[in-house]
Amino acid sequence: MKLNLTPKDMILIALFSALTGIGAFIKIPIPVVPITLQIVFALMAGIVLGAKRGMLSQLLYIILGLIGLPVFTSGGGPQYILSPTFGYLIGMVFASYIVGKLREGIEEITILKLFLISMVGVGVIYIFGLVHLYSIKNLYLGQATSVWDVLYSGFLLTIVGDIIKAIIVAFTSKKLIYIVNR
Repeated sequence: MKLNLTPKDMILIALFSALTGIGAFIKIPIPVVPITLQIVFALMAGIVLGAKRGMLSQLLYIILGLIGLPVFTSGGGPQYILSPTFGYLIGMVFASYIVGKLREGIEEITILKLFLISMVGVGVIYIFGLVHLYSIKNLYLGQATSVWDVLYSGFLLTIVGDIIKAIIVAFTSKKLIYIVNR
């Protein structure tokens, strides 16, 4: 993928990376997987900036966290890869790209289409997050955790909030797409 980025592209990538970092600190602490606004900004990045720039914003966010900046919900540093919730962050990179591609493929942008695209992104994030959560708990932490326990703590407790976030993304992104891409 060739990266011909303009200064405006770089600013928007940095902005959405920063917004994702801010979203990490707006949280409702629940056991295992806290509810944050990171997903809102990851999905919005893909939808508003497009696949390439959206994905780059989330990659930048993860790189900044892994080099030690405390931008993740519980800090930062390379050890965060072994955090039970790191898979959700990886999922945000892929989700940003996928929702961006889906949005680029539609001609008439509607709230319903943006909501459905956002829900695809939420699904991608959950796939990466749940697989990583299960793997880390069972293989690294040595906590015998069933698939049901992972689904309960990593999906059922948070999905309603993420559906609401997808609705917020759909409404706000519709306006932002036109503002950002003028």
